[in-house]
Amino acid sequence: MTLAGHSAGSISAAYWSYAYASDPIVSAFVEFSGQPGLLPLDDGSGWGHVANQTGCANSRDVEEELECMQSLPARELKSAMYDTNMPSFTDAVYGGRPVVDNVSVFTAEEYASRGLEGKFAKLPLLITHTTNEADAILHFSPLTGVNTTLSELFTLSSFHCPVAVAVNLSASHGVPT
Repeated sequence: MTLAGHSAGSISAAYWSYAYASDPIVSAFVEFSGQPGLLPLDDGSGWGHVANQTGCANSRDVEEELECMQSLPARELKSAMYDTNMPSFTDAVYGGRPVVDNVSVFTAEEYASRGLEGKFAKLPLLITHTTNEADAILHFSPLTGVNTTLSELFTLSSFHCPVAVAVNLSASHGVPT
C-alpha cells in the first residue's frame, strides 16, 4: 500500500512517515505540494474564538461549554471558524489544523531534528511540487492579476525549499527518492 497525498494530504503523508518511523504499515509515500511547516499548527486559541462566536463560551463550566459546542449544527461551527466564507491561505483559521501532540504531529524543530537523525520511515518517496504554486492562494486584483514576484517568492520559500530539504534528508539516509 502506498500512502499518497496532495497539499494537506501530502503534509499528512509526511507526518505519517515521522510518526510511524519504525512501523509505517505502508510500502511507499507520494507527497505532492506539501511538507510539515507549510501550514501553521493549531495552538489551541481557536477554541475560545469559536466558543465566543457561537455564544457557547462559558469560563465557569467547561463541560457545559463543550456540550453547547457539540449541540450546534456543523454549518454554524464552520461559520464561526471562518470569519469569511473563503479564508485565504494566510488568514487566521480557527480549527481544522493539526495540533502538536508529540505522537503524530510534532513541532517544526522536532521535524528538523528527526529529519537530520533519520527518524522517519525509510521507504521509497516520490515527492514533487508545481510551478507557480502560490498563484492559487495569494490575494490578487482581478484587474492586475497575481503579483508574480510575490508568488515566486512564496512558491520558493513555502513549496520548493521544503521539498528540496525533504529530498536531501531522504537521500542522505539512503532512501530511494
